[in-house]
Amino acid sequence: MKELARTIQSIRAALQDGNVTPSAEKAARDYAQHCTQADQRLEQVALMLQKGSDYQALQAAEQEPPLLDLVAALSFGEEKAWREFCETHELPVAPELSAQTVQSLEKIYAKGITANHPLYKDFRAAVLARDDAKSLQIINVILKLNPKDANAKSELQRLLNKNYQETVEKLRSLLKTDDEQTISRLTEKLATLATKDKLQREETYVQAESIRRSWRARQASERLPLMIRQMQEHHDREDWRAVGEMVEDITALMTEHAIEPADEGQKLALDTLTHYHQKKLAEDELRRNFERSLRGFLAFVDEVEARLLTGAGMSYAELSQKDETFVRQWKEIEGYRLPVPNETLQRITRAGQELRTRLRGVQRARRVRLWMSAAAAVLLLAGVASLALHSWKAQTLSGELADHMTRQTSLPAEELIRQLRENEPLLMRWPFLQARVEEVDAWAKQGRGLEQRANATLDSLEGSFQGETTSLAPGQLVGGLEDLSNLIKQMPVDLASEARNRLAVLRTRSDLHLATLAKTYGTDTASAVSALEEEISQALVFDRPVAQTAENVKRLDARLAVLEAALNPDVESLRLPADLETRILGLRQRVAAFQGELDAFARVREQTAEADSLAQYAKALADWQDIRFTEAAPASVVLDVMPDETAFLATLITGGNVEALKAVREDVSTIHMAPAQPMERDLRILLELRDDPFLNNVWENNVADFSRRRSDKTYWSSGKLEEVVIGDARRWKGRSFDSAESAGSVSYIDREFRQVTFSNGGKGGEGVVSSRLSATSELMNLLQLNRMTDPDGDRFLRSLLEAMEKVMNDSKASPLAKAFLMQRLEDMASTRPLAWGFHLSPSLQADLAALRAVLGDTVLRSEDWMLPSMRTRFSGPLGDFFQKAGRRVYLKEAKARRELLMAVAEAGVKFGGYVETDFSLRLKNNALGAPELWVLSASGAKPMLMARPAANASPFMAADAQPLSPVFIIPVDRAALTAAYEKALTGSGSARTPAAGEALFLAPPQP
Repeated sequence: MKELARTIQSIRAALQDGNVTPSAEKAARDYAQHCTQADQRLEQVALMLQKGSDYQALQAAEQEPPLLDLVAALSFGEEKAWREFCETHELPVAPELSAQTVQSLEKIYAKGITANHPLYKDFRAAVLARDDAKSLQIINVILKLNPKDANAKSELQRLLNKNYQETVEKLRSLLKTDDEQTISRLTEKLATLATKDKLQREETYVQAESIRRSWRARQASERLPLMIRQMQEHHDREDWRAVGEMVEDITALMTEHAIEPADEGQKLALDTLTHYHQKKLAEDELRRNFERSLRGFLAFVDEVEARLLTGAGMSYAELSQKDETFVRQWKEIEGYRLPVPNETLQRITRAGQELRTRLRGVQRARRVRLWMSAAAAVLLLAGVASLALHSWKAQTLSGELADHMTRQTSLPAEELIRQLRENEPLLMRWPFLQARVEEVDAWAKQGRGLEQRANATLDSLEGSFQGETTSLAPGQLVGGLEDLSNLIKQMPVDLASEARNRLAVLRTRSDLHLATLAKTYGTDTASAVSALEEEISQALVFDRPVAQTAENVKRLDARLAVLEAALNPDVESLRLPADLETRILGLRQRVAAFQGELDAFARVREQTAEADSLAQYAKALADWQDIRFTEAAPASVVLDVMPDETAFLATLITGGNVEALKAVREDVSTIHMAPAQPMERDLRILLELRDDPFLNNVWENNVADFSRRRSDKTYWSSGKLEEVVIGDARRWKGRSFDSAESAGSVSYIDREFRQVTFSNGGKGGEGVVSSRLSATSELMNLLQLNRMTDPDGDRFLRSLLEAMEKVMNDSKASPLAKAFLMQRLEDMASTRPLAWGFHLSPSLQADLAALRAVLGDTVLRSEDWMLPSMRTRFSGPLGDFFQKAGRRVYLKEAKARRELLMAVAEAGVKFGGYVETDFSLRLKNNALGAPELWVLSASGAKPMLMARPAANASPFMAADAQPLSPVFIIPVDRAALTAAYEKALTGSGSARTPAAGEALFLAPPQP
């Protein structure tokens, strides 16, 4: 069907030009062949329809190409004019198609089908066989017969999409190879499966199309020298028609692929052969016109001979008209300046002589009759009738002048007027004859005036030519020829013959000039189009900055407008080739597509700038994902990581803990940093700690063995040892644990230590050298866990933060015991950490995390601080931990932080604009005066503080921000809040070194 479309295009061009070119001859042959094939298929379908085999007729009609589509293409609206053109120029004439068979076939399509039709069965079979090509063919037929079948439409779309996707996947795989031939074939197939807009958005197609065009161009460049050699061979054989066909093929090839001959030799050969073809074509056109005129003249001669030979009477007027026609056509033949065959010339001469002899005989007879009638009248009427005779003669001459005017024969009229004025002064006295003479004379002079104007115009047009070119613009040339043609049509027939012949020659020269100009113009335009295509392919890409692309579109649009002016030439023959017009229109579509993308981006940007809330901004940002420019790519990143106001505020003040932020807003911990009521679990843990025998009332006893002269030994006793003094002897007894024992647990056992003092002052036995309450038990007394709640256990009176900071700040108790207490108190708070205010004390959270890092998976027991093995394992690390921690003020920190965070939470986060892709800030009115702005950082999308620069500083740019990050403001005085917070903690307001993991609001990262 593509070949047929090109044939129809050539036919339309031939009908428009009116010239027989090689392309027109080829189009006539191809069109006749297509019509013959269609007619044969229609005959087959007609036989099937006569037999009642409608289904077989449909199958035959749907073979490629579908018959009705083929008939529709062949019926292009000008087939009658084309048939007459072919008959006139003796070209192959296509047969007429059977309208009755076409109508019968259309009725079958219009009748539709039911769900039980065999086509549905064939379709299901093709689907099961996975024959997509056959399935697609059948479903198309079904939709032609039953266009309302929704399932068929769905199946068609599915098959088309599947075919498209499979072709894209094959093409994507082939792009990894060097198989350019297959890539080109699949690219051309893909072009038939989708619209240009869809294909331009398919990156695989764009890349493959570039490869295809490059490969086709290389193929064309390789074929070009061979085609020029073949064309030279045709030239040597004087086969100028073959040369013409190859000229058109080479021109189309060069235009399509934007290539040129490889060297000057090829270019010169191509120009020479093109000129040779144009010259031969003009000669052939002149010969065709000559032969057509000669055939018309011979037909006229046949008519004259027949009338003369048969003796059929012809009046004087008919003979005079035939004679004038003979003279006019003979001058037209002479104007071609081509030889007439001798036999034909003799026949024409003989016919002309016979016609002239007959005319002269009639003229003599007429004069004789006139004078004889006059003489008779004189004899009969004598002098009385002389006046009537004179009047009759005047009327006769007046009628003859009128007849010349009617037949547009100016020369005989002029001669008759001259004779009347010179020889018949008496006749000229008749008023009616004088009026007729004046009228005809004025008409003849007007004809002469037209002749002079025509000759002057002809001289001017002929003088404008220098060789085969003219100095006139194409529009002036064609307009001048058209005006001249209209002028000649107004001239008397016998005066217009020579002018008409000169006009025909001028038209031929004009056609040659315009053909040469069209070729040059087409070549120059093709070069300009190729250059613009290359520039557009490089300049209009989506990975450039949008501002630069907008400038490129503006610049390229101006250049394209110059090329588009060539789409409407002053002269139709200078119209660009269809493929070149298609390329220019394609460029316009490409530029318009990019302009559309720019407009869409501008609209999206405008909508984004109008967003007044984070939700509106997110909605507007979602539209950025439909933008094809790389500049819009950050939108997807931001949408993936962009928090809402609550999450952003939580990240700033609670480390991202939304539950902690909720607790701040609801003031869950209150100023007391404790839950309202104890839980049973809380009371149980407090009682266990208060009554734990390994923590409370544990005494440290240093015992010396005097009999063995051993150094002091430590025993941990449950309560103070009972001391009894009897004379020189002392005794201590109670339940105790030997700290030197390698036991896995602590077990108090009853022990008694006896000491004897000798007369010489020496001592024997074992004696308690010193005894004191252990530092661990002193810490337990300091904690006063029995006062954590009221006497009835209904409410808390103190916060765990206070108890835990006492544990951390104690410097005497065993590190193991302190670690155990921290573990148990943390466990007690684990069910309600927010109520205990843990989220308000970052230092406590950091200490507990560090403690867990030291202990690992070890869960301490209350007695571990007394076991040598545990002391050996953990005393060092835990001692370092508590020493590095220093003095802690958990409760003060939590209360101060509570005030700060509640103020920030109450103020909330407000949307203030966003960061543009060039890192400039587009701020809302509420953010214009804000001293500090918060954005998401480019690394990690974390909150980052942007301090407003001084008034005379450079423009506000967020170079380290994530492009398209929202801009947040917090309508509080961060510096004042921070200063108040520092003062509450230090008492002096001096800034502290922020702890690791400090809230971003207090220790914000800055660019």
